[in-house]
This record gives sequence, C-alpha cells and structure tokens, in this order.
Amino acid sequence: FFLMIRRPPRSTQSRSSAASDVYKRQEEITSFDYDQPAPAKRPKKEKRDKRKAKEDKNDSVVGPDPRKKPHLESEELLMGNMPTSELYERSFMHRDVVNNVLASAKTDLIFTFSIDGHVKFWKKSFHLIEFIKHYRAHLGVITGACLNEEHTNLATVSPADKSLKLFDVMTFDMIAIVKLEFPPYECEFVRQDAATLIAISNQNTGEIALVAQDGEETLKVSRVLNVHSSPVRVMKFHSRVRFAVSADSNACVEIWDPNTGDFPRFTSFKFKLDTDLTTFLKRKTQISAIAFSPSGRLLVIYGRDKILDVFSTATMKIVQSINELEKLNGNTGNEAEDALLKLERIDLDRRLAVDREVDKAPDFLSRMSVDFDESENLLLYTSPLGIKVYDLERRQLIKVIGKSEHNERFLRIALFQGKAQRNPKGTVGRGGMASQMKETDPTIFSTAFKKHRFFLFTKREPEEGGEEGGGGGFGGRDIFNERPSKEDQQLAPVSTKKAMGTEAVIQTTMGDIHIKLFGQECPRTIENFVTHSKNGYYDGLIFHRVIKGFMIQTGDPNGDGTGGESIWGATFGDEFHKTLRHDKPFTVSMANCGPNTNGSQFFITTVPCPWLDGKHTVFGRVTKGQDVVQDIENIKTDELEKPLLDVKIITIKIL
Repeated sequence: FFLMIRRPPRSTQSRSSAASDVYKRQEEITSFDYDQPAPAKRPKKEKRDKRKAKEDKNDSVVGPDPRKKPHLESEELLMGNMPTSELYERSFMHRDVVNNVLASAKTDLIFTFSIDGHVKFWKKSFHLIEFIKHYRAHLGVITGACLNEEHTNLATVSPADKSLKLFDVMTFDMIAIVKLEFPPYECEFVRQDAATLIAISNQNTGEIALVAQDGEETLKVSRVLNVHSSPVRVMKFHSRVRFAVSADSNACVEIWDPNTGDFPRFTSFKFKLDTDLTTFLKRKTQISAIAFSPSGRLLVIYGRDKILDVFSTATMKIVQSINELEKLNGNTGNEAEDALLKLERIDLDRRLAVDREVDKAPDFLSRMSVDFDESENLLLYTSPLGIKVYDLERRQLIKVIGKSEHNERFLRIALFQGKAQRNPKGTVGRGGMASQMKETDPTIFSTAFKKHRFFLFTKREPEEGGEEGGGGGFGGRDIFNERPSKEDQQLAPVSTKKAMGTEAVIQTTMGDIHIKLFGQECPRTIENFVTHSKNGYYDGLIFHRVIKGFMIQTGDPNGDGTGGESIWGATFGDEFHKTLRHDKPFTVSMANCGPNTNGSQFFITTVPCPWLDGKHTVFGRVTKGQDVVQDIENIKTDELEKPLLDVKIITIKIL
C-alpha cells in the first residue's frame, strides 16, 4: 500500500521549528519498513471481551485441566513423603476380621475396627506403632466410623446394638452412648462449627438421622432427613464446600445441605442435572468409596465397577476418570504403566477370582477406600494388584504398593503423612532428658479381605530374621499381639532354635551338590525340605526337567512334574524375603503351580532369574558343586525337556 505524506516546500524556510517537529513525528509514525513484519491488529472490543471470558472460564476449572500441559515436580519429589516399599513392614492383629482403619496426622493416632465390635487405639511413633487402648464398643460389626474435622472426637455405629458411641480422642475415653430406634449403618460429622452434629444412615430405609447436642450437653436425634429412597451406604462431608455427599444401595448419589436437608443453594450449580452425579445411575453401579481432597477442591467416587471418577467440587463435573478394569491386563499403551502392571496369567487369574469373592461378600466386608496425599496430586486406591498410586496431574500410574503380597486383597486404607515422635540415641536435652524430635515416617495402614490383621507399608523393607525382627511373628513382621487362631498356629513357623540343619549335600549320580539353607528366613520351607530329606523321600528321584541356560528341576516321585506333596500332605504357602532373590546363578527355589502351592519339587537356577522374584520361594544357594549343576544342565533332553539320560538323587544329607 502507499502512504501519502504531505511535506512542506523545500524553498520554504519560514516555518517554525515546532511545525517542523510535528512533520518529523508524523513522518516517523506513518513510514513503513517492508523489511519488518506488519504489526498485529488490535482485536476489536467484542473479540477482546470474548477472549477474556474464555480465559476466565479456563481459570475456573478445578483439578487437572487436560488443556494445559502438565507441569509438576519430579516423581522422586512427589513420592518423597509417601511409602515406597513393595512389601508390608509389619502387621498387627485383632481377634476377628479387621474391616476399617482411620489415621489422624493431627493427633498421631491410628484407629482400627473389627467385625466383632472392637476398637483399638494406636499411637504412631517413628518406625512403629504403639498400642494404647482397646474397647469392646459394640455387640457386633462396626459398619460406620468417622472423625470430626479437628480429629478430637471419634464416632462409631453398629446395627447389632442400634447405638452410636462417641469417643474423646485426646483422653481415649468413651464420652457418650446414644441409643437409636433404628439399625444404623454409616455415620459422618456434618457440622462446620465446634458443636457436634452427626449424620447417621438407616440400614433399612433411605432416612438420615441428625444427632446433635441440646442445651444440657447430651446427644439425641434432632431431626430426620429424607434425602434418599434407598439405604445409604457411603457418606462424606467437607466443611469448605459446606455440603455432604451420600450414595445409596441403588447407585443414587445425592448432595445435600446439613442445615436444611435440601439441595444446596449456595453452589454455582442449581440442580442435580447440572452436574455429573447421574452417571452412576446410568452405569447402574453401587458406590464403594467417597473421598474429598484435603482442601475440598476435588472429590473422588469409587464405583464397584472399578471406575474412579474425579469431580471438581466447584461444578460437580467429572474432570478425570480412571478405569481400573482396563488397567488390569497391562495393555495401557504406556510402557511405564505396563511394567508396573505386568503379572503372570495364572497369578492375575487367581487375583481376579479373589476379587469375585470380594464382590459377593457383604458391604461391610468388601468396601474399598480411596485417599489423597497431602499435596492433592496423588490418588491412592486399592485394586486386585495392590495399592495403586496415581498421578492426577500427569494422568498416569506411578507406583503399585503391595503387588508382591500374593495372599492379601487389600481393601480399606488410611494414609499417614505426619511427623512421628522419635528419640534419637545420644541426644540429650535439658535436665538430662532425651530431646523429643519428630521426623516424617509416611505409612499406609491397610485392611485385607477376611484377614484378622491390618498391614503397615512404609519406606522400609521388612527386617531380617524372625525373633530379631520383633514380635516373634512370621519373618519378624507379623506380630502376634492377640492369641493366634488355629489357622495362624498352623501357619506359624517352627522355632529357628530347632535343629533343622544349615547345610545340605545332594548326592547325585553325577556328583555332590552342597547347599546352604536359609532356615531363619523361610522356616516352613526348610522344615519341609529337611524332613523329606531325612525320611528318604528324595532318594532315587530323577532330575525330570532340564532347560539349558535356565535351571534343573527335581523332587517329583512321578518323574514328570505332576506329583509330590509336602510333609503336611497339602500344599503350603510361599515365604518371600527381601534378601533372598533370584539375582545370581545356583539359587535353590521351590517349584509350584501358582501362589502358595508348594509341595516337594525344587529347582536350581543356572543364570540370574529376577522375573521369578515374588513367585518362587528361595531357600538355598549352591556353595560347592556348581560344576555338577552345569554338567546336569548340559545333558541332552527330549521335546518335553526331560533328560535322555537319567540323573538320579542318591540321597540328601543334612549337616
């Protein structure tokens, strides 16, 4: 385009200097340099207003925004205050099945509940928990338990005795008993101020009773709300959002104001249809767990169809969904996630079979739970594979805790991220007293399906040894703080002081193989092996399976890998230990056909086999005669991997 610039005549010298300055400025403004890009046009007012409204809308999104590129700290930093051990460090007992657990970082207290009506108080200290007090709170199963916002009061309900029990957390005392005219099921503190207001659901109807204090400081039912048409199974409240969320047995999820019992009128959404709460009714799935994030920004609902939906509490719209069933087969398209989820088919099928039993069990035995970490970036939930840690910002799984524990299906969890008390040795304060120091000791407390125990996951692996590990339990980590049941007595290991032997010599037709036995780490496996050896069970048996570059296998009376039994007749459980791995050749392990199916067969590896860790019990190492093992490995075999020339065990001597 052309720019017309009016200039004064060159011959005119009478113009003032001010006029010349005006023309110079005008020339500078209207000149155009073709070597520079054209300046962007300023948007019109309507476009600016529209763009600003769009930006404001984007800024109002609560939780992970898929339109924004995730930008978070490193995974190591995120997991810095999280448990990371693959195995639980300790477990403690109740007299009956433990069905719920709560943790309070504000008071450093842990609360565990069992189906026989017992409540136990525990104090969190560094590396351990200490037992404080034990109540027979109810006559039957405790179906509901909750803490108030300050964590100063604990409430429990049970339909067995139709009562509510209220405890003072700081003094560990029961301070109130409220007899109800209906069988209660779930309870939740729903008061924002210091006064007590507890919502209690009816086990048989959709009514929710509000128990409040009157002027005489006594608790009684003040009014009854008709929020649901079916019995309420799960209920949660957060003071910052000022409404409660509840779910009934017909997959109906409601939000309501505790002050009025109606749909909240102080939210940005005016009707339920403005939210995504009807999605569960469409999927026809009952709710297993509901949890608010610490700030109340996010809400997660865990359905029994194994789908987790993360809501923004500002709009009650789903901002992210996690389909747990799609993640079970390990084909997520993410290499990091697939590596975490990888399982042998037989192990996965067994876990899914247990999960089907969980789905058939009563609600108070089968409910799962979900929890946020203190940063609200990580979501923890239980699954058939273990306790999963999901990064909400990056939208990917970053850790599976307890995956190596084959015998437990973890259900309810409570995350403790507070600072536990610790008295370091050699640290002395005023008056010669050891100074009280606090250090972070993140711990996940978890229940398991039909287990009388609750389990502690920390940053530490289980300690070595049995009696030295503390408590004298299995492997030092299963503490017998209650009288063991018959099943526990059968599974309990024999004393390591019993003369079971520390070495074995396998005399074969090709030479002797000397083995060091790990009786301290896996006592039942060693008892089985030593007893069979002393009884001559292995005498004359062949090495029926040989795979070059892998292992040699024996211990089957049938000679084809289909026979053999333990000294107890039936199969027995696995015994895994953190220091016993298939990380080097000449490792002696138990053969099996799946978790906890050990009999009499065992094998000796000829190469490192790390993929066998957590699947086969390591109970020995070859200390002498490695050349004999290699000679057996090099024998020619048929298409069934059976040696063409029989190599037999003459006898096994225990030293």
